[in-house]
Amino acid sequence: MLMVLSVFMFSLVSAEISCTNPGLPNPQEVDIETNLIQTCDTCTYVNISSITTPTTTTYLDDSMDKNGLTYNYSYAPSEIGHYYYSVYGDKDGSITEETLCFEVTSTGEGTNTTQGLVLLAQLGVIALLFGLGRVFDSKKWKIKMFFDMLAALMTMILINSLKIVSSQSFKLNKMAELGFIIGIVLVGFLFLYLFVYATIEVIQYFKAKKKKKWDIQ
Repeated sequence: MLMVLSVFMFSLVSAEISCTNPGLPNPQEVDIETNLIQTCDTCTYVNISSITTPTTTTYLDDSMDKNGLTYNYSYAPSEIGHYYYSVYGDKDGSITEETLCFEVTSTGEGTNTTQGLVLLAQLGVIALLFGLGRVFDSKKWKIKMFFDMLAALMTMILINSLKIVSSQSFKLNKMAELGFIIGIVLVGFLFLYLFVYATIEVIQYFKAKKKKKWDIQ
């Protein structure tokens, strides 16, 4: 539950917590080469001086390739998260430095509100199915078991969805590592509960049937 809400809230504020001076308009895909961009209409050259990944900073002094008013630098990000790169050039005749940023995800797509709403909807379906299973008494254990199995199946789908969505963000991926393990454990306990419950109900059913048979005789 907390993991789903975290994803939803993260998707709502992702624009605010991401970089404020984007060098690239859209998220980039990890391990895929892209062009780091800087636009300067009065520069005769632009160099890139550093690239900061989620874990390290690499200092450079490489020239960027000029293409009209745009300067490009080929780079393949190897980690998921926010990147920053610093450039400098002779803008308006004086050395000017600027730091730009971009986001890297596993698919080249960012988290959004729709993903958070889908996860909340899946959580709601799980709660509904589990609640429906509690409506019926023990005599209708087969119906209870049916709804509980559906709830368990939806839980597995939700965990997989969380894993996919969290892989698109460095911070969510770190949060999901523990949440994914907890989710697997909870699903395991749920299946164990369903197995034990079904076994008990089957035994009681056949005992009652056998007793009824003896009473008739």
